[in-house]
Amino acid sequence: MSTVIPIDLDSPIGEQFRQIRLRQQVELSQVAETMGVEAWQVANIESTSDLEIQLTTLRSYVSAIGGRLTCKGNFPGEVSLDI
Repeated sequence: MSTVIPIDLDSPIGEQFRQIRLRQQVELSQVAETMGVEAWQVANIESTSDLEIQLTTLRSYVSAIGGRLTCKGNFPGEVSLDI
């Protein structure tokens, strides 16, 4: 069974990412290595306060901490697009 953690729009998104990473017991350096980036770049993701983050970066980060990013667009007429 999975736990859904809703995004708190009143809290910096990067801090929420960091909290999930810590809950998963994954070190920042492990995330950086898995993503193929430097640790400071992961620290930048975790310190961001806005939601403007590239989807590919978010997908890579989520994967590096053991998750799978899903995104769904809902349209009129009961049409949806899963990304």
